[in-house]
Amino acid sequence: MPDLILAKGEQREISVEKLKNYSLGNREVLAVKAQAGRILVKGRQVGFSDMVVWDKTGKRVFQIYVLSKTSFMKTTQLAEALKDLGLKIDLKGPLMVVAGQVLRAEDWRYLHHLRRQHKDRVVFQIEAHPDLRRMIAADVYRAMFAAGIARVGCQARFLDMECTYEADAGRSKEVRDALEERWGVRFTRRESHWSRGNLRLRLKLIQIEQTDGQELNFGLSALRAKPLDLFDHGLKKLIENNQIALAESHLHLSTLAEPEALVRLGKPHQIEVGAQIPYQNLNQGQGVVLAPIDWRFAGLKITTLLEERDGVLTLDYETEFTRPGENGISGSKEKSSLLVRPGESYRLFQIGYRADGLDRAHLPGLKDVPLLRVLFGSRTKHANYKRIEGHLLIEAAP
Repeated sequence: MPDLILAKGEQREISVEKLKNYSLGNREVLAVKAQAGRILVKGRQVGFSDMVVWDKTGKRVFQIYVLSKTSFMKTTQLAEALKDLGLKIDLKGPLMVVAGQVLRAEDWRYLHHLRRQHKDRVVFQIEAHPDLRRMIAADVYRAMFAAGIARVGCQARFLDMECTYEADAGRSKEVRDALEERWGVRFTRRESHWSRGNLRLRLKLIQIEQTDGQELNFGLSALRAKPLDLFDHGLKKLIENNQIALAESHLHLSTLAEPEALVRLGKPHQIEVGAQIPYQNLNQGQGVVLAPIDWRFAGLKITTLLEERDGVLTLDYETEFTRPGENGISGSKEKSSLLVRPGESYRLFQIGYRADGLDRAHLPGLKDVPLLRVLFGSRTKHANYKRIEGHLLIEAAP
């Protein structure tokens, strides 16, 4: 039997045929009076009571709710508004269950407005018409893609559309707030698929040396090769394909290092190409000459930090190039950031400098370090100009 909803003090008539008996569950909530062919029910106070009636038709059970006049007025007004939208209303006492399908966007927005006002009173089992659902999804995808958020997935469930995305939560907040206000979309940020595994970071450190003593104005970008060829075929293949160009330009190419590492998002990684070299630090104190040995790093340090922002991989990196001199270690630093795509190669940095001969006695041990001898020595008695280029490739690790 359908439920009965009464306002406090309201009377309702129930028709019966040859009443045999009735039973009332809560007489404090309801007052009942049986008359010929009918039963009068009056709401005494706010609450609930069941009533069982036996008559010619058999046994009937009534669930009767008594509401305050204010609550009753809101419930009936809400029910009338929802019926105008062609929806099915099922009253469960103070709770209302609304079911059906909505075709128009303005009705969809109106229902979300009603839900915000009556969230504790109404259960909405309403679905969007397929045409309306496609229109809402298209608007969501278009707005999120325009904000630079590429990985978005949405599913509709009754009055809600739930969307997941991979992005920085702060940068898309305004877009998400606007879509939630317009369509009632609920967003959930999911963990990046890149963060669920390892990535392989590969570096190629290439040295280009001008052997005729002239300043160097030639780089790998001027050679007949694609940047990715360096990782696929190595430096040897590149030299073979550009022998004439290299000979005419008096250039010598060599590989300094090819470091590889498995990295994770948000975890810094450091690469050092060089060595610690000794320096004698002469100073005088209280008439005594002190000559302690200091060890200092000479070479190239590269620090990287791989992160994901708005669904795109970014690499923050810092390079520090230090070289020995007569008065100690000197060098330069560079810090930058770039967007990277797995499987594509990038020239991360280039460092140009002048290399002198290695016959200076004030740099003890430099000749005995092969890597430093290559970095800071020249192939002839006069100075040569050199350039170090760092090329990067990010790959998904198996």
